[in-house]
Amino acid sequence: MANKTRRRGEELKIALYEATFKIIQTDGIHAVTFGKIAKEAETSSSVLYRYWESPFDLMFDTIKYLLNKEESSQKVFIFNQGSLREDLIYVASFLSMV
Repeated sequence: MANKTRRRGEELKIALYEATFKIIQTDGIHAVTFGKIAKEAETSSSVLYRYWESPFDLMFDTIKYLLNKEESSQKVFIFNQGSLREDLIYVASFLSMV
């Protein structure tokens, strides 16, 4: 068995965001669970509970992470599309392009 270095802090969070996004893309948001994310990120579920109360909170932070990552590429996002529904559609369309 390979001796892996333990990830911590920002490196661990990025791995969790990327695992979450991968699950969203492949299985959909209904399939996102802490157990599935932990397995994908090769960590334990207890790590996720230290940072987030629910998978929804993690998905929300994942979207913020992805948007901030994209904003560094000079992309501009306008989050007031008129309603929460339109804002969610706007974010979903962005995520389908990532």
